[in-house]
Amino acid sequence: MRFIILLLTLSICLMTPELGKSPQDDGCNYEKFPIKVKITSVEQLSSSGSPKYEVRFEVLTTQKSPPKVENRVYGRDFQLLLKNKTFPGPLFLKKYDISPNKIFNCDFYVLIRGYCKGSFFDFPNIKLDDYFEI
Repeated sequence: MRFIILLLTLSICLMTPELGKSPQDDGCNYEKFPIKVKITSVEQLSSSGSPKYEVRFEVLTTQKSPPKVENRVYGRDFQLLLKNKTFPGPLFLKKYDISPNKIFNCDFYVLIRGYCKGSFFDFPNIKLDDYFEI
């Protein structure tokens, strides 16, 4: 009987997908999908004070992704914000070479365990917590 329980436990463990730790250190587990995104627009929001820019991007559909990714990202555009939810400034855009039609590698995270944000984007080549301009 113990042998059967052990076999059942092992088979359940082998069928469970590999869990990824959140890059946000929020204690939740995510599945990570590498994708490519294209910057669609960069528009200055105000001319007074320190200029800030609204950056929008879309996920390129040339790559094959599972339905749980496609259903959340294709056919939509998204806003690129710093991790503190502020808009980037001109020096940040220059430092990371962010301009319309530029393509970046990106990781799309989908929540698989925990009570955190359901999905989010992470840019390996853009440090969204680089607040040197604030």
